[in-house]
Amino acid sequence: MSSRQEVRDPLTSPKAVVFSAFEAIERFPCFGGMCAALVTGSGPAGTPRAAALGVKRGLLAWHGQFSRFQPDSELSRINRDRRETVPASPAMTRFVEAALNAAAMTGGLVDPTLAGEMDRAGYAKHLDSVPVPLAGRLRSPRGERRAARTRPVPGARLESIGAPER
Repeated sequence: MSSRQEVRDPLTSPKAVVFSAFEAIERFPCFGGMCAALVTGSGPAGTPRAAALGVKRGLLAWHGQFSRFQPDSELSRINRDRRETVPASPAMTRFVEAALNAAAMTGGLVDPTLAGEMDRAGYAKHLDSVPVPLAGRLRSPRGERRAARTRPVPGARLESIGAPER
């Protein structure tokens, strides 16, 4: 009798796969793809299964907070708000700071203010529902590459990730 206990197919299922009391894998759709949490051994979060489920809950909470495709997310609420200064959670403030730092470090190659341009290029919904490839269609109104910014442009909508959500 094997100690391996398989709940679902580990490669295709978003369900957990428990290999033993010492190891757990939790796979789930998140951030436009599939995420996985692999935990070995017990620790402060409890059993491997409890810890893997905790990781899943945390990542899904971030996804719900930072997705521009969920109308009730904090990012969507901020993008709809037309005030120059808007209230934001500490996590959102850190996200904006990190995104602007990424823009500065890449010379504008990564630009979190392109959400409006991405919508106009056909990426207003998850890519699973967008049949048109976006390659070459995202262009800034100011040129091929956007200049890095130290502050968000008033009225600019923010994109939470550089890779497309699917």
